Amino acid sequence: MNGSLMLGLCVMISGTPLPIEPPAGPERQHRTDERVELVIPEMPHVRVDRERGIVEFDGFVPIDAHIENAPHLYLEVMVCTPEVRAHESLVASRASPRHVHAALLLVGLIPGRTGAWHWNGAEVARVPPEGSPVEVRFIWTDADGQTHDTLASDWVVSRVSGIRLTETIEEGAPRWVFAGSRMVSRGGREWYAAEAEGTIVGLHTFTSETVAWSGVYSPSAEIEDPEWIADPSRVPPRGTSVVVRLIGVAPRASDLAE
Repeated sequence: MNGSLMLGLCVMISGTPLPIEPPAGPERQHRTDERVELVIPEMPHVRVDRERGIVEFDGFVPIDAHIENAPHLYLEVMVCTPEVRAHESLVASRASPRHVHAALLLVGLIPGRTGAWHWNGAEVARVPPEGSPVEVRFIWTDADGQTHDTLASDWVVSRVSGIRLTETIEEGAPRWVFAGSRMVSRGGREWYAAEAEGTIVGLHTFTSETVAWSGVYSPSAEIEDPEWIADPSRVPPRGTSVVVRLIGVAPRASDLAE
C-alpha cells in the first residue's frame, strides 16, 4: 500500500474544511486478515485501506438482546457513539464520526446528502439519502474463537413481518450510502451533526448520519410505528468487541477521474 495519504491537505466535510495534520511520526502499518491497514495517530480507532476502499473502526455491543422474556429491543441507529443512543444501537464506538468521514474521503468515496422526511399535506414525503454506496459489515469473535463476518443489516429484523432488514433492499441496490451528515450551528459554533448526535451509521433518518441506510424510516412514532428490532439469534452478547468495516462500492472519486 502507498503509505502517503497526503494528510497535509484539508479534508472537506459538508463544505467545511477539517484540517488533518501530518502524523508526528511515521505512519504505522500492520497486517491482519491478509490486508494492510494504515493507522493514523490523529484518527484513533479508525484504520484505512486506500487500495481496497476499506475503512474500519472498533466498537462493542452496548445492548443485551438475550434477556429471557424481556421486551423487544427497538433500534434507531446501527452504529453510534457511546454517549448518545447506545441503548437503541447495535454497536457503539469511540471513533469520531468526523474521523470516519475523513477516512471515507481518503479511500475516495464521495459524500452526498442525508435523507429527509416531511409532511406533504396528509402524507409523509420521503427523500432518500445520496452518496457513494457503502457496504457495512460487523466482524466479531465468539467464545469458541470463531470469527464471524456478517452484513450489519442481518442483525436487524422486523417485529411486524419477521423479515430481515437486508431483505428490504433489492439485490444489487446499495444498502447504505456515504451521506456525509451536515453542519449545524450550536452554542455559537459550527458542529458536524453526526459528532453532536452520535450517528455514525444510521438506520432511522435523523438527517445527521455519516453513513445512511438507503431507506427512509422516521424515528417519530407520530409518523410510523416502531418496527426494527435487534435479532437475538444474530446479535452477540453485550460487551462483545466488534470491528465495523465500511467497504466502498464503485464509483469512487478515483474511478470517476479515470
